Amino acid sequence: MGDYTFTEKQEDLQTNEEQINLEYNKLTDEEERIKIKSNMAKAHAYLKAMGIEDLEIDSRKNIIIVPFEYEDLQFLSHIIVGGDWYIVKASILELESIPKQLSAQIFFELLKANFILNNVVYSIDPEAKSIWTEADIPADLDFEHFKLQYLSIVFAIDFFIKNIAKQLVPSSKIQSTFRPGKDDHQLYI
Repeated sequence: MGDYTFTEKQEDLQTNEEQINLEYNKLTDEEERIKIKSNMAKAHAYLKAMGIEDLEIDSRKNIIIVPFEYEDLQFLSHIIVGGDWYIVKASILELESIPKQLSAQIFFELLKANFILNNVVYSIDPEAKSIWTEADIPADLDFEHFKLQYLSIVFAIDFFIKNIAKQLVPSSKIQSTFRPGKDDHQLYI
């Protein structure tokens, strides 16, 4: 087996970014890009109307990143902006922080919660590193419905902490998934 390590030069990274932009442009037509730009502005206006000022907009990736607090914990939500949908995701718990023998029970409780709760979806990222909550929001919703759907993320975190984690995860293991200064902009899309 060969050695698969490599180093990239700055110009190679630039070339990769240009290639990604070219591929993105192939996948979206001009009409779709206009809708995405409009939806980005609309989501920003809605978040501002909700009193959310602390956010980061990445127009190149079509993502709005919103840190928020729940009780004494900090989380980071990502709003992926599309032509017809907003996909909101927030990491709730890093799986490495819990004992492996509890994983099956936690997963079982998450599946039950997905069935029982309206507008709440729990998931696990493809690398099985974190438990996430998600909301898919149609882009044509008015402000009140957008707000309700977006806040389902906060409700999902509240429900998880009070009804699932409280009984299965030692309280010392429930920690903020957003830590300022750490590169938390990684997201599974």
